[in-house]
Amino acid sequence: RRFGPAYDPTTGVRVICSGHLAWSAHDWSRAERLPYEGGLGPRLLLERYLKGGVEAVVPYNGSTIVVVHDPRSGEHHVYTDQFGYHPCFLYRGESAGECIVTTFPDALLADPAATVSFDLVTMVEFIRAWRGTPPHTYYSEVKCIDAATCLTICPSRGARSARAYW
Repeated sequence: RRFGPAYDPTTGVRVICSGHLAWSAHDWSRAERLPYEGGLGPRLLLERYLKGGVEAVVPYNGSTIVVVHDPRSGEHHVYTDQFGYHPCFLYRGESAGECIVTTFPDALLADPAATVSFDLVTMVEFIRAWRGTPPHTYYSEVKCIDAATCLTICPSRGARSARAYW
């Protein structure tokens, strides 16, 4: 009820969150009256996006990844939280038409269309120092998306851009 995907039937725009959003009691109550379907927290972000565009979604309060799918432009906007508490990764980010955004890179191992190779340097670094150095992960094809970033992907144009918002 609070965190499920939100949808605007008029525009077809969807907002999906992975994590939790924090809003005031007033905002939670106001979200119930918004003319959108789905979770209350994502409805508030959907309202921001429809009224103010890509720039209006952030900043938000909570450790969550926010994805806005806009069928009107064919773009997907992926926002990471300000402090990077909720990690987000990009598989084969060099190809906007084939990339995969995930919060759990090991899930790629179960995808028959995805092939990953181990990044042995990062694995050794983790064994030695108990951490890898971003943007590197255990997989050569998977990179971390920085905290406080808006990544825009347009598969139809083969375009991808990223910008820090905070």
